[in-house]
Amino acid sequence: ISSHCIRCIDTDIQLFRINHILCTKNKWILNSGNSPKHPEFRLFCFPYSGGSASYYSGWNQLFGDNIEILPIQYPGHETRADEPLIPDVRALAEAALEGIVPDTDMPFGFFGHSLGALVAFETAALFTEYELDLPQMVFLSSAGTNFDRVQPPVHTLSGEALKKTIITFGGVTSKDVLYTEAFDTFYAPLLINDFSAAETYQIRSGSVIHTPVHVFYGTEDAYVTAEDVQKWKAHTDGGCSYDAFPGNHFYLNSQLETVCQKIKTMIEKDRNKVK
Repeated sequence: ISSHCIRCIDTDIQLFRINHILCTKNKWILNSGNSPKHPEFRLFCFPYSGGSASYYSGWNQLFGDNIEILPIQYPGHETRADEPLIPDVRALAEAALEGIVPDTDMPFGFFGHSLGALVAFETAALFTEYELDLPQMVFLSSAGTNFDRVQPPVHTLSGEALKKTIITFGGVTSKDVLYTEAFDTFYAPLLINDFSAAETYQIRSGSVIHTPVHVFYGTEDAYVTAEDVQKWKAHTDGGCSYDAFPGNHFYLNSQLETVCQKIKTMIEKDRNKVK
């Protein structure tokens, strides 16, 4: 078989994959019911470990009429609780394409927090790999290029050790929820799966996206430092910028309006530059 034929076969396979994605029923996007009627930009939002699409359900109200927020729902989470979990970042990004590609008929970008940042980056890398229209901006929050500062790794913990470690991240609004049957039977296995995906993730050597990257992080985050987030600049040729905010790994909870306004301003500035 000639190299030309091999390239043709490879192209046909890629086209089959993309056509399959376009024809697949979209179960990846949570319909929050408050989307703008005539958006000019879509921002796909990827949840953190143990999180779900509903975390972003109120974001449309913070972005006005021109930017639509599309929250990503992972398998095994919330409305998809009856589906198998995916314990691998790259595999999760591959699977998520079926929910994202159909809605990339206008300018778009990605936002991801913690685990979601890793999935957002890998999804952007797949858009480059499959020669799809690229996101115009990628926003990464509370994540370096790997997640190895928690020792022992969260996904190896159970019982009281797991609960105590989860509390240190700062995202638990009430410790009481950790001491329920629902946590032990449903949420703990979900957390273990998601942290396994994040903690075993290794960014591929030479993996570079062709999209500007902006990184947000908390100044008191014990698990993602300023040194960690600086490593993203080696994985984009579109430029990399940073913003630090007071707070821990979940600084976003107390800085939400400020962060969303920053994202909105950056998107609008980029859109005006294109126009």
